[in-house]
Amino acid sequence: MPHRFTDAGRSKLHLALYLLRAAAAQPLLSALSPSLAAQRGKTSPDADLPPVSMTCPMHPDVVETKPGTCPVCKMNLMPVRLETIWTCPVHSVISESESGKCRICRRDLIQMTVALTWTCADRSDINEINRGTCPDGTPMIAKRTLRPHGNHNPQHGGLFFMAPDNFHHLEGAYPSARVFRLYLYDDYARPSKRDQINQVQARVVTKGGLQHVHSNDEGACCVPAGPQPRTVPRGEN
Repeated sequence: MPHRFTDAGRSKLHLALYLLRAAAAQPLLSALSPSLAAQRGKTSPDADLPPVSMTCPMHPDVVETKPGTCPVCKMNLMPVRLETIWTCPVHSVISESESGKCRICRRDLIQMTVALTWTCADRSDINEINRGTCPDGTPMIAKRTLRPHGNHNPQHGGLFFMAPDNFHHLEGAYPSARVFRLYLYDDYARPSKRDQINQVQARVVTKGGLQHVHSNDEGACCVPAGPQPRTVPRGEN
């Protein structure tokens, strides 16, 4: 007569079959466990790095998350790792992940966007986007390069903003009463040269009306505050 299992007996039978199959599979799991553990514990060498973005070599303000072409010039986008750092306005060797003071001159650190690449101490021609090993077997060292438009910090205590051409930068400051100074920079926030500034005309609108800009011996453009506008020659910051 066939044996009839109760629900409790059927559950015990299923448990016994499960344990039997697990015991039979144990040697295989033991053989695979070292490689599985290695995979689970393995960390990508680039896991702690900024993600790879895609940018245009001619228009660095174009930054995308995936490959493609530049919407401006249709050139193929190139990979780049963009990193935000805190550095000293005087000692560029300082690179910190948080705000603070320069350990050399105690100035406040300023925030910049840089491109992170990897190079070798005796091979400056090597410039890789991923960390690796140099030809002599030593680990590559990090190299941080200022990006165009990566520094939007005022250098004279004024307000810093982009020029209408989306290339140059402007800084407006009031160093003293009735004096406004306009500083002009390139896309790396480097002061523009005299021959470049001589091609620029500027006007400032104040409460007193429209004021034209002229140059002075300090190299900054000044505007006397007053009710009547006047025409003055172009000059340099």
